[in-house]
Amino acid sequence: SDHVGKSDFDNAELHRIVPSKVLALVEQAGFEIEAQSELLRNPNDDYARSIFDDDLRYKTDRFLLRAVKPR
Repeated sequence: SDHVGKSDFDNAELHRIVPSKVLALVEQAGFEIEAQSELLRNPNDDYARSIFDDDLRYKTDRFLLRAVKPR
């Protein structure tokens, strides 16, 4: 899991990442995405704010995925 970032923000500073980048890196490392979940999603997140902002703590939009090494 990680905190959703938007491509037009400084995600490194905000401690976020664009989910498509994670998917590409996981696949590039030789893993396959076995499952994804919307369980931790929060579309009301303010993506321009750091995940450490006191008002956002534990309320950020997050993505959750499971990757496996192919057999």
